[in-house]
Amino acid sequence: MKAAGRIYVNTDLPADLVARLDQLKEAKGASSRAPIIEEALRFYIENARGHEMKNP
Repeated sequence: MKAAGRIYVNTDLPADLVARLDQLKEAKGASSRAPIIEEALRFYIENARGHEMKNP
């Protein structure tokens, strides 16, 4: 069951990227890949937003 306000997303990723993701998951003690992907996506979006504001 999904938590309120959340949407399930499914995608294909290169095997090497998933391997690195799994290394991060283990290092952080995360129970799944989801929190690692969420953190990375938030970081990417915030970083992209910063670049957009500097270079409109």
